[in-house]
Amino acid sequence: MNIKQRVVLMVGALLFVALRLYPPWQSDGSTIEGVSILKTLNSGVERGNGDYPSPVAAAAFHLSHGYALIFLPPDPTHTIDMSRLAVEWLSLVTLTGSLIVVLHKPSASA
Repeated sequence: MNIKQRVVLMVGALLFVALRLYPPWQSDGSTIEGVSILKTLNSGVERGNGDYPSPVAAAAFHLSHGYALIFLPPDPTHTIDMSRLAVEWLSLVTLTGSLIVVLHKPSASA
């Protein structure tokens, strides 16, 4: 491993630690400032057989709340947005690995 590859690996490792310490946060979207906003899919729309959709068919949605330190979440009810964090980690690993491969110098053959 040459010096450029080592630098890329170290920067990638530092960014990985930074992403772990400063993750994206989300809430389930059921309340905003104490007001319930759960929505029902097709609410009030008759299905054709005379019945209406049940309240169980609630739309599952999440609200993004940006980034904050892992020790200081934006609100105690917010959770880490694992899907967005996984995409960030996968992107970082892919970019770091690609740069390490591109910066590889072929050995001199005799």
